[in-house]
Amino acid sequence: MRGAAKPPLPPDAWQGKTPTKEQRDAFNVKLGEQAAVAADKAREFYRKYPNHPKAEDAQKKEKKLLEQAVALGQSDRVTQLSDNPALSD
Repeated sequence: MRGAAKPPLPPDAWQGKTPTKEQRDAFNVKLGEQAAVAADKAREFYRKYPNHPKAEDAQKKEKKLLEQAVALGQSDRVTQLSDNPALSD
């Protein structure tokens, strides 16, 4: 799960060059998709191992990653956040 939560680096082509709006938007979509996948992995972990010492941390991580995914355009994840009372504070 640790690797899934690590965002990708900006493309090398952006070094010393400002990306276009379309390039930034495409990269943000990629970031949002990756955050959603990482949230799924966190959820899988704490559901599979509910008594594990890190289960609560995984649940918090899921919430944070879902919030990031939604902020980056993954609007289909809004329901996942709102339907799970454990993720809403």
